[in-house]
Amino acid sequence: MTDPNEWLKRLITDALARTPEPANDTGEPEEPAIEPAAMSLMITRQQRARLRELGWTDDQIREMTPDEAHRHLAV
Repeated sequence: MTDPNEWLKRLITDALARTPEPANDTGEPEEPAIEPAAMSLMITRQQRARLRELGWTDDQIREMTPDEAHRHLAV
């Protein structure tokens, strides 16, 4: 019978093997590259309803860009 934890041991071993080495002389790992933020393309009906609950008028919502709306909603 094989060890029931063998898959876990293998998973941890594989993950440790992929851990990057420190890239500078300080021994600190390099900061990961920052991914560009996703661009908001639209305001959904649910988001519009939530904006109304937060006190925004239909006219104000209509004038908002999706990015502005999502910032107000903390999306």
